[in-house]
Amino acid sequence: MSKRHIFFCYFIFLAACHGAAREMPPPYSREVVRVDDLSVTEEDLRFRFRLEREKFPRDALSPSVSDPNGLTEQKLLRQILDRMIEDLLIIAWGQRNDIIIPDDQLRKEFEKRKIIYNKNALEAMLEEKHVPYGRWKSLMETQIRVNYVMDKALSKSVKVSAGEISNYYNRNRVQFEVSEQVRARHIVTDSKKKADDIYARLLKGENFALLAVEHSLAPERAKGGDLGYFPKGSFPKVFDEACFKLEPGQMSAVVKSEYGYHIFRVLDKKPKGISLLAEVAGTIQQELFEKKLKDAYQPWLETIRKTVKVSVDETLLEGFIF
Repeated sequence: MSKRHIFFCYFIFLAACHGAAREMPPPYSREVVRVDDLSVTEEDLRFRFRLEREKFPRDALSPSVSDPNGLTEQKLLRQILDRMIEDLLIIAWGQRNDIIIPDDQLRKEFEKRKIIYNKNALEAMLEEKHVPYGRWKSLMETQIRVNYVMDKALSKSVKVSAGEISNYYNRNRVQFEVSEQVRARHIVTDSKKKADDIYARLLKGENFALLAVEHSLAPERAKGGDLGYFPKGSFPKVFDEACFKLEPGQMSAVVKSEYGYHIFRVLDKKPKGISLLAEVAGTIQQELFEKKLKDAYQPWLETIRKTVKVSVDETLLEGFIF
């Protein structure tokens, strides 16, 4: 997922996660907000409110409008509307600056999100939640447009230098401490006799990886039984007891676990220590990028607010029927 999604995906899957919300009749088509040539209708806001409201227990919202500490329906409504306005501000600013996702790219990005479901599963999910397909599609496309503008206007301006990554690594070395690890292959069978027969063949020099592919019942059989590197506690206790006492190249006897009968061969060992900078540079870069992006977002949004006009019908909001 793109880094910018950390801030701007709050409604992408709301339709999949929350309860019933139905289209409202024409009287609810009045505009609550206008941002340039974009708008939020009363129907739009009501739909989003009902989706969000389903996240809370029935008695979670304070009934008192005057309660300064409680979350009332009116406060929740305002929070939702603020988020919708932010989306429209970003899209409108993009239109003013010729940052508009091409139609063919919009379709491709939408299909990427849609492909999470097969056709029948998507239809069943939307029917179960009483979410019209058009509404779901509109939510997705709005977020794609927002992300496109964010990527072109903000994300690409956020840079993380090699020096910043190195400094972070040196200041937070304890964060990158790693336990002792082993890398091992294993073969697992459903009977001790099968395991004993394979063990005898291994003692005669047959290839461990090939025998794993041919006879192991474990998912790792396709990789020659390779479990990769793992610290203690990653697998059942029998794995640790068998592997951590062996040296690279050594093989265990047949050992029993709840999964069957195993034979292990240790390929390599890594002592307890600190991960190399090269091993964690990508993780650090991601963390620093997300922090910088978060810090840059609000100032950037405030500059947009100064240039894009937003009109809100306060009378409609005050008389909003929940």
